[in-house]
Amino acid sequence: MEDGDRGGRRREPSACDRTVGPGAWPGATGSPSAPLPLRWAAVGAGVLGAVGSGAGLAIGLVVHPATAPFALLELGMPAMVAGALLGLAGGSIAGVAKRVGRRRRA
Repeated sequence: MEDGDRGGRRREPSACDRTVGPGAWPGATGSPSAPLPLRWAAVGAGVLGAVGSGAGLAIGLVVHPATAPFALLELGMPAMVAGALLGLAGGSIAGVAKRVGRRRRA
């Protein structure tokens, strides 16, 4: 048997395999163990929340600088909720399309 030949057997995972790569942190957003709609909801909330917060901060600084943090929250929080809902809807549609595609190919 040559050095690289394992005889068709799978090797045991090492400590590096368990701590690096997708699925290493089960609760992480990018983890394959999280359902697709929840991953999309988290991304949507983060992206639209950041955009809304930036817009709120910019508008707040122009209108009245002393209350800019409150404008950040007034625009950022609703944008984050809207992003989560849109991401949840998009992730649900993508999940259903993925399942339907698998059924048609099988």
